[in-house]
Amino acid sequence: MDLSTALGVVIMVVSVTGTTDDKVCGGKPAEIFFLLDSSSSVWREDYNRQKQFVADVVDKFVISENHTRVGLAVFSNTYRLWFPIDRYLDKESMKRAVMQLPYLTGDTNTHIALKYMRERGFKPSLVRKDVARIGIILTDGKSRYTDKTLLEAQRCKNDGIVLFTIGIGDKIDMKELNAVGTNPSYVFQVAGFDVLYEIRQKLAFKACAVEAPQKDEPSCGKMKKADVIFLYDSGTLGSTQVAQINLFIEDVVPHFNMASGNIRTGILTTNCYRGDFNLDQYRDKTEFIKQLRNLEIPDLSSVVRRLRLHSYNPENGGRPDVRKMAVIFLDDKLRVPKKVMSEVSRAKFGGIEIFVVTVGDKYDPREVEDICTPPMNNHMINFKSYNSLADVKNVTRPNFINMFCNGESPPLRTTTTTTTTTTTTTTVLALEQPRASASCAYSVCSGAKKHISINSLVLMLLVLLLNSGVV
Repeated sequence: MDLSTALGVVIMVVSVTGTTDDKVCGGKPAEIFFLLDSSSSVWREDYNRQKQFVADVVDKFVISENHTRVGLAVFSNTYRLWFPIDRYLDKESMKRAVMQLPYLTGDTNTHIALKYMRERGFKPSLVRKDVARIGIILTDGKSRYTDKTLLEAQRCKNDGIVLFTIGIGDKIDMKELNAVGTNPSYVFQVAGFDVLYEIRQKLAFKACAVEAPQKDEPSCGKMKKADVIFLYDSGTLGSTQVAQINLFIEDVVPHFNMASGNIRTGILTTNCYRGDFNLDQYRDKTEFIKQLRNLEIPDLSSVVRRLRLHSYNPENGGRPDVRKMAVIFLDDKLRVPKKVMSEVSRAKFGGIEIFVVTVGDKYDPREVEDICTPPMNNHMINFKSYNSLADVKNVTRPNFINMFCNGESPPLRTTTTTTTTTTTTTTVLALEQPRASASCAYSVCSGAKKHISINSLVLMLLVLLLNSGVV
């Protein structure tokens, strides 16, 4: 081989090896955010190995304004942003900044890191539209608050953030890491910090394969409009149950076509209960006890009342010409069933379609049947526990979404009344009342005018009086 040929081979090899890392992603854009564990269990020498690992992974990407952008933060007791995703737009400056990352020490509050990465690291004003958002978490142990960590991880996923987890050493909780990661192939485990380098290429390739969120809006509500309210009696639930219900709602709402304005969504709870006594309000113990006994304890009926009287009003975002839908969560028998059924009856009469999500097996099936808009099998679904309610992998969840999104509103039926002089066609909205109460319906004639027959009006008033306990 002559000298010129040899030089050509050397130049070719240098050229290939010099560009291989840059071509890992083929120039595909991505927003990547690293979260590094800086708790006291991570020795300073191992912490430096973490920094070198991040720098090595960064080396695999094309760093620029139009390609991959990277942000970095550390966490222990707190969260510290080191640089946002739009700070460094060239590889060398970024790698130098990575190696200067400070060492914190403290506890492992992973939930705080996930929360701030979602809210600040990937805030809408910072990220590019239709570009994959990827969070990569490195840790050497179990988080301080597992429930909070899983909740924040799910919120990240609900927002479209893809999560990778890297567990280092023998004190990690693989069950937790698997739950945090978006899927099992995005979860890595290494024996120690000194072998982190072994996964850098594989991690880079998997991160490059992540696709941006779909541009198409969800089909739920694409062709029809609806105002949807989720409601529950927060006064009877603990903070954990409320968090699990909210997590369920967070995962369901992304299936709604909200960007087009077709679906509007709200939440109604009993948080507005006013039952406090000020320290200087009562000085007589008899009066104090009397007022205490007179306190009206909030229950589901008060939530349903607010639902029908206020939630769908124009000043609260309601629209007069759209389907009104409500989802009620129940996990036990009603405390005051008579009051609840009275309010439910009025809500149905007002055109509100009611769905019920039951949790556990302590609820009364007869009560649920009375609350649901018929048919019951199209308006009720059960989850075995709050854990299954919050579990995005639970098979019951897509069944609820399918039932809720693909079902039809209460049907309109047409009746014909014939007299000696005229024949009138009336459209009647079929709204069934709870069992053991008189049926009632109201008619809507052509045009904007509405009128009800005297017999129907008397019947309606009788039903309302019976339900309210007046007669």
